[in-house]
Amino acid sequence: MNWDYIAGLLDGEGSIKIAQRQDGFHLDITIAITDKWTLECCCGFTKMGNIHVAKKEALHRKTLFAWSITNRFDAMEFAKKVVHRTIIIKEVA
Repeated sequence: MNWDYIAGLLDGEGSIKIAQRQDGFHLDITIAITDKWTLECCCGFTKMGNIHVAKKEALHRKTLFAWSITNRFDAMEFAKKVVHRTIIIKEVA
């Protein structure tokens, strides 16, 4: 596991949410895929966040797992590690 691989997962399967709160801004980083083992490796490598079931589908579909980093300091550190490894898409008005 390495930061380039994690950045690729974030780019393809992840999301970054920024919300304004009374005490400042909140950063929430999530990657959701059906392969729990990959998320466990990411979580173990970074020592950040936690993994949970994002969506339990019907019996014939795979369960979707999500790795979320919601701790403010961890999320900022994670962002610093991957920002130069990802493609930033700017919203067009």
